[in-house]
Amino acid sequence: MNNYINNTPSPSFKSRNISIRKADEICRNVRKEFPVLSNSKLDCFESAKKNPECKNFVDCVSTLISNLRTYYSPDNNYVNTFRALAGMKKMRVGNCYEQALATSTALELNGYKNAQTYYLYAFNKEKNKIKDLDHIVSGININQPKDYKYWDGVETIKPEHLITPNKEGIILDSWSGFADFSNNAFTKYKNEAYFSKNLEPGDKIVLIPQQKLDFSGSEIKHLTAEYPNLLTHENKDKAKNAYSFSFFQVTEYPDENIQNVKKSYDLINTRPKVEEKQTNKFNEFIKKAKTAFTEKIINFLFMG
Repeated sequence: MNNYINNTPSPSFKSRNISIRKADEICRNVRKEFPVLSNSKLDCFESAKKNPECKNFVDCVSTLISNLRTYYSPDNNYVNTFRALAGMKKMRVGNCYEQALATSTALELNGYKNAQTYYLYAFNKEKNKIKDLDHIVSGININQPKDYKYWDGVETIKPEHLITPNKEGIILDSWSGFADFSNNAFTKYKNEAYFSKNLEPGDKIVLIPQQKLDFSGSEIKHLTAEYPNLLTHENKDKAKNAYSFSFFQVTEYPDENIQNVKKSYDLINTRPKVEEKQTNKFNEFIKKAKTAFTEKIINFLFMG
């Protein structure tokens, strides 16, 4: 597997901690299930800036992602995960936010109860300066104060919103294409041009957590059936035996919200209707005559 940003090979799975190997498998499953185009990733290529055709293509992907976010986010405080995943699957576009959401969903389906998405920020204590690194990742085993007050996305960010991961914390970055312990992940970010260009001496990479996903049992059952490839190899048989249903079709939707969301999938599958041009009676007569003549020839040749 190659890293998406600097195209360097990842270390051998055999030499890595088992928790990291499992996290890496989940990232790979997300990328296989949702093979998306990312305008922020395409912008990393020089040709995207110099070649007019490439630039137009990147702009098109950017517009599609904007439309996708409008589809699954009726307002800034509510994200419909079901719509987001269905939209990614259909439109095949998404940036780090969409891939982090899919990764956190995959973690939930695989039994990780402490999965969460996090904004990546930099904090310079000496300058008392907080900087947005414009990136979102998923994480597990990251300690968080019980009385933590979530940032609402509007108020000014304060130091109390920032979290420094513990050593056991694991960062899953499906957009960049890797999973690793937080310290290793932050070192990696500092050495990559995409992130380092926004970092200054004395900056420390920190996290701002988003609200945790809170799926009900029926929602997890639905998502497992809809996206079985998000399950790790060891969890596929367990889930199939526990739920006793086919991965290819779900006939039971006990949650009313799921029924409504299931119907709303049609919204993203609709295509604009093309108004047919009216034809005169003579053209209609010719069309019917050709059809009748063709049927007579077929009957004569093949029906005897």
